[in-house]
Amino acid sequence: MKSVIATCLMCLLLGYSRAQEVYSNLPDLFQSHTSVGWDLGMDYASQPSYRLGYAVTHEKRSCVLGSARSGMAVGLSINPELNTNGMYVNNWLAIGPLNLGLKLEYEKSNRLQWMTFQPQIGLGLQRFRLFYGYNAIIFLSGSTKVPRHVLGIGYTFSITEITR
Repeated sequence: MKSVIATCLMCLLLGYSRAQEVYSNLPDLFQSHTSVGWDLGMDYASQPSYRLGYAVTHEKRSCVLGSARSGMAVGLSINPELNTNGMYVNNWLAIGPLNLGLKLEYEKSNRLQWMTFQPQIGLGLQRFRLFYGYNAIIFLSGSTKVPRHVLGIGYTFSITEITR
């Protein structure tokens, strides 16, 4: 029933010949799959910090929305300038080119430690993300200022795909 309704809508919007071409590939338009892989990224505020984590992503394609991808990454973050390292958890949702995310991060060194909550908005293309984030500080101890505004990039490498 879903394919009949989709074909009728495509006939109205695209014309009969284009609808027949799309209809032959209709099972591909409604695929969803889950991937497991690596998440690599860099954040830049007043100094760069780097991320390496393990990611799980889920992608769903439809002829109406295009592609929607959601993911979660857990990993390590390293800031060489401040000599800190820590852990992060990052969730994101991409619908078409729009990317929304949320990151929780904990950084620590011998004299500094902080935890931030970072909402993100940006652009994405397949597994690539470019975003702006704002750090909301949960706690801070030490003598440094945690940067509020962050620009970041991220890329998810897929190791294994599980197709449903």
